Amino acid sequence: MKHSINLTIITINLNNYKELKETIKSVDSQNIRPKKHIIVSRDLNYKKLKKFKKNYRIFILGKDKSLYNAMNIGKRNAINSSIIFLNSGDIFFNKESISFISKYKKKLE
Repeated sequence: MKHSINLTIITINLNNYKELKETIKSVDSQNIRPKKHIIVSRDLNYKKLKKFKKNYRIFILGKDKSLYNAMNIGKRNAINSSIIFLNSGDIFFNKESISFISKYKKKLE
């Protein structure tokens, strides 16, 4: 089992299911798992996303009014953790990206 880091990834999505899948796969491929992966989207239904359900993933559907509102919704749900915004269609450079962030974060603490 992959260990996790106190990090929340927030993904904002609008009409971009195809690229959202790539972002989710990128997060799932990491050697270290984030504490939470929050996806805020007002145009997707839960049935489409059900296959991506993991115990660390949170879907917030249909509640945002704008991009910045969606970002704030994500931030409010990322309690006591560092945050990375990885928008729909964005992917990590490689499978070690969160591991690299973890090492850098420890140096700053």
